[in-house]
Amino acid sequence: MVFLVNAWMGRAGVLLGQLKTREKSNEITAIPDLIASLDISGCTVSIDAAGCHKHIVSEIISGGGAYLIALKDNQPTLRKDVELLFDDAFDSRTRALDEPARTEFTQVSDVDAGHGRVEERKAYLCRDLRYLTTSGDWLGLNGVGLIETQTTNERTGEVSQEQRYYILSNPSLTAEDLLLQTREHWSVESMHWIMDVVFGEDSCRILNRQAAENFSLLRKTALGLLKAAPPPRNYTRMTYRKRRKWCDWDPDYLLNVLIGTPRPDARGESFSRD
Repeated sequence: MVFLVNAWMGRAGVLLGQLKTREKSNEITAIPDLIASLDISGCTVSIDAAGCHKHIVSEIISGGGAYLIALKDNQPTLRKDVELLFDDAFDSRTRALDEPARTEFTQVSDVDAGHGRVEERKAYLCRDLRYLTTSGDWLGLNGVGLIETQTTNERTGEVSQEQRYYILSNPSLTAEDLLLQTREHWSVESMHWIMDVVFGEDSCRILNRQAAENFSLLRKTALGLLKAAPPPRNYTRMTYRKRRKWCDWDPDYLLNVLIGTPRPDARGESFSRD
């Protein structure tokens, strides 16, 4: 089995690079190598909690980028400190004269409905790191974030809630940016779904590790070309499965895809690592 680490530009839907993990190794060792191979200056690199490690943070900062990394129990001390920080921020009780002031934060929220669900998201951004006992160990760290999500099933009325914590280094990042970039990060999951459902990657029987890596790169390149080109004819929307068929049926559309005619919105300034 081959495990690949991908650098994905979420807003543009383009693969920037991929790297195969070494045998008997994992993504923690592959992520810094992939980051080092890219020009990330001026970019924000978002990574899930598996990449929340000090050496990965240092690699991003050394490359001139900023990071936005999910925080879970693989960093228990930092996670507990961030939870305490937001507990203090949300504590609205009247403080005694000899108590420190309440931790300040900024927040923003939005509501989205679709597919039978209503989702409310709230983003909280805090720059006051007084409760982080290990903040000096994380190069460039100057803020933490919290995303609260409440999802309501319109058919059953069932409500589910989730909290996700993040560490970040961009000093100009706002709560609105935090909400947007954490959503954009998950576009990489859409890429994985398309690779499996549309391109049949999970059912591929290639056993040679190098060949499997090469074919994965070709599939993602094809997806990037399909994303960049507008749908054929006068269609405003079309599934990628149908776009692949149109490439077989219509040589003009195939040529349009191959020359990479850009969409008006195919621009991005951040990418995700998965």
